[in-house]
Amino acid sequence: MYEAHLVQKQELTPTVLLTRFALEAGQKFIFKSGQYILLKITLPDGQVVERPFSIASSPHQQQEIELLIRLQSTGIVSDFFRTLLPGTKINFSGPMGRFLLQSEVRPIHFIASGVGIAPFRSMLNDLLSVRRVDIPIQLSFVKESSPWASLDAELVSWVEKCRNFGYSYIHPSGDIVDTTAVWARILLNNPRTHVYLCGAPTFVAEGKAWLLQQGIPAEAIFHEN
Repeated sequence: MYEAHLVQKQELTPTVLLTRFALEAGQKFIFKSGQYILLKITLPDGQVVERPFSIASSPHQQQEIELLIRLQSTGIVSDFFRTLLPGTKINFSGPMGRFLLQSEVRPIHFIASGVGIAPFRSMLNDLLSVRRVDIPIQLSFVKESSPWASLDAELVSWVEKCRNFGYSYIHPSGDIVDTTAVWARILLNNPRTHVYLCGAPTFVAEGKAWLLQQGIPAEAIFHEN
């Protein structure tokens, strides 16, 4: 079990937070990009619940951890993070999960919906900012049209610094998402590409079916089970 405290809570949009926690003195958290933690949340009545969160920070940051949080209008997790103040301590366990990069020689295409970009942010930090690999990397990011503050700036910075990286936004129109239109706007440029999907279960299931229809082999499609 790890203990950390909130250092920063940034509002990327009115419903999305980027939170940064510092581990308590002497602790290091070693993980691989794509893994997640189980956060323990203590409710006002003393009950403790656990919730999984993908890690959004680089694996080279072993004394800090960053999480992307989607705020709902009501709910245990949303209420917890909405009122969380700097210095507040949390407990979590991990790392967990096997949603990991499978190859560093094949082109990569990340397809994310909403806060499903969290593990890809970790992977991009590792691949582009630290190890500076030269394989082609593409990101297709399905999100609402409003800016995501510092995350948008990070993507722009990577494009400017890394010739092998590119990204595109896909903005669904209206409250009901036309998934057919979403997938039609994703361009697959290389048949050798490894494709990684992350988002809501229905998004991942539809994406995998669409990729198979495009001729991408099942063994080249990866997602969290």
